[in-house]
Amino acid sequence: MYDGVGYDIYDRIVARDRWLNNKTILDIGCFVGKKTERYLDEGAKEVIGIDLSKRGIATAKQFEKPGLRFFNISSSELARKYPAYFDTIVSFTVFEHISRESLPAVLEDIHTLLKKGGLCLIAFNHYLDRFGSHLANFIYHAHPTLLFNEKHVFEYCNRKLSQYHQIGQMGYYPPEYKFSKEQNSDVYLELNKVTSEDFKSIVQRSGLKLVRAVPYSQTTFMRLMNLLLPRIELFKGSYLYLLEK
Repeated sequence: MYDGVGYDIYDRIVARDRWLNNKTILDIGCFVGKKTERYLDEGAKEVIGIDLSKRGIATAKQFEKPGLRFFNISSSELARKYPAYFDTIVSFTVFEHISRESLPAVLEDIHTLLKKGGLCLIAFNHYLDRFGSHLANFIYHAHPTLLFNEKHVFEYCNRKLSQYHQIGQMGYYPPEYKFSKEQNSDVYLELNKVTSEDFKSIVQRSGLKLVRAVPYSQTTFMRLMNLLLPRIELFKGSYLYLLEK
């Protein structure tokens, strides 16, 4: 269910005629591919989804059809095969799971994969967001990563995850998965601590142009505080980034 929703977030920042309709689209971090399939069903010309999860791509391949393909490869591997091939590249809440050291290389791959004038839309759920990079699935408090010690946050989330598995929920995570600072167990949910300002700086060095950066998880209180204290990342929330080659 989760993987089948959220694709329309891109409509908030750019018209479908510009990013979707009759476009060749790459979905980076597609996992099981339901969101990727909807891009094709709703007007894309061709769609490719990639993910490092063998489990995710094994499921996604069940949805393959003319114009829709899935690969268990990295963006760098794809860039060697499909330079300047895509009109649009999308990535939905994936970049917070890419290590800080790897982000520049991934953006270079995106630059290689895009046609001139092509767009990249990235929904980036930042660590200091009120959802704590998805940890709100387990801890029902705003900003769990600020309210609690990180070690205890991970320990608590792992206990909750074990409980969910016992009742047949959270199948998104393999049984051996553990929340930690490192990638593990075929889900690759490392939680990097890249802030919005960090990411904008990385983009500036990538050759891609940052067209817009729109916060998508701010409450009214956070918006007001961000106006009063614009340098405090806590109040910025997560961002939808529009990049252009």
